[in-house]
Amino acid sequence: MLLYLLFVSPPVNVHAYDTPDDAGGSITVEWSPPPGVEVKFYEVYRSCEGGPYEFVGKFIGSLHSYVDKGLEDGKKYTYRIRLIDVNGDTSEFSMPSSPAVPSPQWFKKGKLNLFIAVVLYFGFLIFFVQSAKTGKRLFIRRIAGLDALDEAVGRAT
Repeated sequence: MLLYLLFVSPPVNVHAYDTPDDAGGSITVEWSPPPGVEVKFYEVYRSCEGGPYEFVGKFIGSLHSYVDKGLEDGKKYTYRIRLIDVNGDTSEFSMPSSPAVPSPQWFKKGKLNLFIAVVLYFGFLIFFVQSAKTGKRLFIRRIAGLDALDEAVGRAT
């Protein structure tokens, strides 16, 4: 088995980075499977601030990324991964990822369109309120349904 262990390649291109658009406390880890190996499971290990590696979880072979949650913001975390192939043989550990530091983001980029809409709305609101205060005559279109309702109430009384 030791001889076979040397031939099972570990995962490659292990990359850890702060999860984008989150409230902090999470790191995304991505890796690539080695060529020519049928992977059954991946085992992910984490180290905090250069300490010992601890087991994080075991994942099926079709996954190539993991979001590690519940971490402390501002600390450096590194990851190593090893695989278990379909024969049950375990590879060596991958090269450690570069250190990643979780941190919260102030603004979610996916909400940019909502931010622009709110800014435009309040911009128009301020413009028209200021125009009305300066005495500029503003045209307010009559709403036909309200005119009909007013007429009906007037006839009923």
